[in-house]
Amino acid sequence: MKTTTQKHGRASALIVTMLVIFLIAVAIGLATTMTTSTVRQTGSSRDFSALRSAAEGALDYGYGVWSTGINNSAGPISNATLAASLASVPAFPGFAYTTPLKVEGTDQYGRPDASAQRIRVTLAKYPGWIGLNTNYLASVKLAGQSPGGRTVEYGVKRALNYTVVPLFQATAFFEDNLELYKTAPMTIGGLVHTNSTAYVSSSVSSTSGGTPSLAFSGNVSHAGGYVDGVWTDAGGQLRDAPPEAWNWTGYTPNSSFPPNYTNGGQSNQLSQVNRIEPLGADASSLLHPPFDRNGNPTGDTNPNDDSMREMIEPPVTSYPDPTTIAQRRLYNKAGIRVHIDVSTTSKGALAYTTTITTQNGASLTDPQKTALTAAFNQQSIYDRREGRNIQVSTFDVAAANATLNSAAGFNNIIYIDQTDQATGTILPTKPQAIRLKNGATLPTGGLTVGSQNPVYIQGDYNTTSATTRGSAAVFADAVTILSNG
Repeated sequence: MKTTTQKHGRASALIVTMLVIFLIAVAIGLATTMTTSTVRQTGSSRDFSALRSAAEGALDYGYGVWSTGINNSAGPISNATLAASLASVPAFPGFAYTTPLKVEGTDQYGRPDASAQRIRVTLAKYPGWIGLNTNYLASVKLAGQSPGGRTVEYGVKRALNYTVVPLFQATAFFEDNLELYKTAPMTIGGLVHTNSTAYVSSSVSSTSGGTPSLAFSGNVSHAGGYVDGVWTDAGGQLRDAPPEAWNWTGYTPNSSFPPNYTNGGQSNQLSQVNRIEPLGADASSLLHPPFDRNGNPTGDTNPNDDSMREMIEPPVTSYPDPTTIAQRRLYNKAGIRVHIDVSTTSKGALAYTTTITTQNGASLTDPQKTALTAAFNQQSIYDRREGRNIQVSTFDVAAANATLNSAAGFNNIIYIDQTDQATGTILPTKPQAIRLKNGATLPTGGLTVGSQNPVYIQGDYNTTSATTRGSAAVFADAVTILSNG
């Protein structure tokens, strides 16, 4: 019996040993298979990652072409222009394009739209403002071989949009401080914005039962700050807004009050926002001032790309004028230019020489130039805010309407400036300005006036009925509203 038991034990031990050896062999085989599979998956993942990076790189290239075209044209670009710009695309070794790189205009729903139509959109961060949005879709698909010989594709799409916010929709747009001090009775409709601080005040207090002399019926926005009525200066003294208002005619200490907001109240109509850039989102890359904010030289010597003021200045012809700035200069956009040189005679009197030129398809006959010159006259006025006399050329709009309406090819944009004849500049010691008067009725189609000088607007301007008013804008170093008196 003992002998039989030992044989069974040896047999069982043999079976167990063989089973263990089998399991070990299987484990080794599985380990080998899993290791090989992991290597393949790792390689496949690596190749797929490279394929994805290539596709996204191609799309980035398309975005670069699109954004360059947008910046060069300062507006939407057509599908045909984009297709021509993408006729040559970058190559990615080991991968092939299975769907060409395309950037196409779409409608608001992402459907192809060859016209690249502009869509009106509201701007949540800028209450009351309207933007014109153009939508595009960039797409591409690339293919490559996996380690096992299988073709792998990767496609990517990206929605692009370009939004333009026209400044012309604003009643008043200021790059620097907006100052409305104890105005004559007036209600300002439409959008009002300053990229600096808004100083606004009325001569009448609503808390005393009166009606404030200044009222806003549209949205008012500011980027730098808002002060109405009185404020406390650094020395703790109570002051009327704006700063140095005490130099103005009619100043009485602590006599200015908040304006009225007639369309929902101040809490709904007034807001602080980020700067609105007249040159768009790329302003920082387009402008190169000679000195930085700390007063350190930047090394830039081109005077044609210094600041936002370029929009109202003539370019310095001996330096290149960047295309994106040149396209926006009022001096370049105008159909008619009126330049007035101021000189001093041997007897100390001021002499004025007017030169009129045309461009952009506009033309004037000699009699028309004579009539337009006659619409200007000169005088010296005292500006209380500046505390000095200003040499002014006054443009009688009513007297010029017939000439401007009959001018062949006139685009309703006129550039007027006045400078010192000897230096060709506006000297701080001899301030020059332009004044517009009798402008209640503008030329047919409206009138845009640009100037590197300060501009005064005297009395009513573009105030005929809503059915006969034209598009009107005044771009200047500063704009001051004067009463009819």
